[in-house]
Amino acid sequence: MANKTRIQKFIDTHPEVTVTTKDTNKILWKVLSAILTVLTAGRMTNLITGFVTTLGNRIYFPPGWTVATAAPGDYITLQHEYVHYKQYVALGMGNVWLGFVLFAILYALLPVPTGYAWFRYKFEREAYLTSYLTAKQLKIPQDFTQYAKWLSGPEYFWAWRDCTAITQWFTQQTANKK
Repeated sequence: MANKTRIQKFIDTHPEVTVTTKDTNKILWKVLSAILTVLTAGRMTNLITGFVTTLGNRIYFPPGWTVATAAPGDYITLQHEYVHYKQYVALGMGNVWLGFVLFAILYALLPVPTGYAWFRYKFEREAYLTSYLTAKQLKIPQDFTQYAKWLSGPEYFWAWRDCTAITQWFTQQTANKK
């Protein structure tokens, strides 16, 4: 099945989420981008154009994205972001927006905002495990050491400082799924 077909099928079979772009709510994205740029001392400046982001039941791709122009990795990213949607629903006991608020507090602040941000690390590693397994299913080579670098770097505000421990976690999780 072609990538674009997979993405369209996902959209058609998951009416609980809206897949859109950051062309909507431009002011919100500029504010969020500015905040992240400041918090990361200028090391994270591409929130709008370089990341897909899920807020509540909306998955936002960068401006200009369409199913027709989707890159090969976009389906993998869509699966990753859908994990976040499911995390919101679980935290909110069925209410995606209550879950989003709880997720945001846990993600951003607890137990500490950076270095050992357990919940951000937990939420993202679950989503990246899905990314890895989806790619494997599609026979697209993936290297989870890249996920570990992102989780221990400015992309995720240094969620977990020990890149080796992150890599070991992915190794353990994927060992029996090879």
